[in-house]
Amino acid sequence: MSRAQATMLSPAIVRQLACDADLIPVVFGSDGEVLDVGRAVRLFTKAQRRALWHRDKGCTYPGCDVPAGWAKAHHLVHWVDGGPTDLEYAALLCQRHHTHVHDKRLVATVHTPDEHGRCVTWDLTPGSYDRELPARLTQIRRERAKQRATAQQRAAERARLDTGPPDPWIDEPPEHVIQGWVDEWMAEAEALEYESALREAEIDDALATMLDEERANTP
Repeated sequence: MSRAQATMLSPAIVRQLACDADLIPVVFGSDGEVLDVGRAVRLFTKAQRRALWHRDKGCTYPGCDVPAGWAKAHHLVHWVDGGPTDLEYAALLCQRHHTHVHDKRLVATVHTPDEHGRCVTWDLTPGSYDRELPARLTQIRRERAKQRATAQQRAAERARLDTGPPDPWIDEPPEHVIQGWVDEWMAEAEALEYESALREAEIDDALATMLDEERANTP
């Protein structure tokens, strides 16, 4: 509804406004109370508009020579009908032809550049948008489903790659426990060295005694 004149806006005017504005969706209850307020959605980013300027060079309506800087980004499948904000579904239009396209309900197709360098072809038959809309929406739903499946597959692959062998230091004991083990190992090593030294000393004493006895018995 227009607040200026308290009149109802036609669906065509609403669709045209949706091409140019930020929308803030508001959900109302049965008694008019606000249930949910969505965030503003900017339809085309600056980067997308620059890409359209480079691709379309200007207004894409046949015979129009308005430059890109004076044209607007138009949703080939209207945003309010479920169209995505993608370059594949966008084209530049000057203000006059933007209004004309909405009034006549015209549709266009984005394709690879033809011999004249044009990437957008318009069907100028009145009502062509409404005739093509069901097929376009079906295609969009399939593309979105494919994108979701691809994203889920990549997420699963990332999760699989992230699950490596367990960290050997994750259950590392406290430092004082490790120091206690080191002290025990050092004490055991010193005890073994001491016992080995005692055995060597006993062997030396026994050999010395044998040598002394042999000398004593020698005539």
